[in-house]
Amino acid sequence: MKRGFIFSISTLIITATILASAMFVYNLNAVDEAHIGENFSIEKAGFVAEDVISDINAILGTSVDVNRGEQFTRFSFRTKIPADINNNELNNYAAFAVGNYASAQNADINVGVSNLTDGISELVFSNGMQYDYNYITDSTVQVYMPNGDTGFVAIDINVYISGSSVGANAWTWQDATGDINVNLYFTDLNASNTVTYSGKLDSSIENTYSWDYNATTGESFYITIGAIGNDTNAIRLINSINAPGVIASADIGATSVSGSAELSWWYDGNVSYSQKGMEISKSIILGKS
Repeated sequence: MKRGFIFSISTLIITATILASAMFVYNLNAVDEAHIGENFSIEKAGFVAEDVISDINAILGTSVDVNRGEQFTRFSFRTKIPADINNNELNNYAAFAVGNYASAQNADINVGVSNLTDGISELVFSNGMQYDYNYITDSTVQVYMPNGDTGFVAIDINVYISGSSVGANAWTWQDATGDINVNLYFTDLNASNTVTYSGKLDSSIENTYSWDYNATTGESFYITIGAIGNDTNAIRLINSINAPGVIASADIGATSVSGSAELSWWYDGNVSYSQKGMEISKSIILGKS
């Protein structure tokens, strides 16, 4: 009898231990599944936001490259003036992302692009510098530090226009006194107005080079380097050519002394995503260096 009683107690203890272990493993798995689900939601939120941002970048079509070295940082911009910015396409995509795409993801998505479709597309750098494309009246591209100095020590501008200029008005090179090294290459269908020159300009004054395309209507192309309003050492390109089929393509390169902080750049817009309590908001970032 005593041996049977001891056996029964031992069996109960073993059974209870097995049940407790099973419950522990079950609860542990439940916690792991919750963590996995939570991590998946975070990863999905980031993936969806990046997907939307990638699509917006493709629509805007601005090409920017920044190479930050130990001593100098090189900025490169490639654009068409007027740029192929389609407000309707951008707004339609925002409506699609907020509507159909969000519904397919069972999530809430908000795309803030109003600052990109108001006539000025702004690209902002973490050091305060801006690259603006203004298409309200004449198409204008400007690289500048608002109320400050970009710190550019060298500028390269390469422009091609698929039209024929009828005249040109040169700026005065200041090779002996200037503080910015400038490489200018300009070409269109009139070879006599081609410019290929490397020299210096004074960053504290406004230096403008212009090419005329229609003397009657005043259609011209302008390149300005130096002081523009309250902005020093700035770059501005203006295209007022309205002739059908005439396209101005420009490559802008600028070099400044490198700062110690990481440099990032983004459009003046944002994407937010929320699903089941998980929220994420991101700027429309182009890159980091």
